[in-house]
Amino acid sequence: MCKKIEDIYSPLDELKAAAFQTLLLHPGTTECQDWIDILLEECGIEVVDAFGNDPGNVYASLFNLWEESYCDPATGIENSFHEWASVFATNHSLDSYYKLVEVYEKDAR
Repeated sequence: MCKKIEDIYSPLDELKAAAFQTLLLHPGTTECQDWIDILLEECGIEVVDAFGNDPGNVYASLFNLWEESYCDPATGIENSFHEWASVFATNHSLDSYYKLVEVYEKDAR
């Protein structure tokens, strides 16, 4: 079962949530290095909070995070960040994801 947004309690959990949002906001980001670059630019505080400020450790940790699982709290679906990037590879697939979220939200009511 996924953690709910309200249950986020660790810096790594916060970074994972931000990393997932990054993929949603940047459809087509399917390369690990591109994703890392966006995270460093847009989520620097979360990255430092989770992994510190040693560049070698940060890059290695983000590279490993790319293959870690993340459970989408909106749908309960769990994939690696790499797999999520493939899911959000196009605007069409992103639209399909948002339609799925709407279905889950209606079912939750």
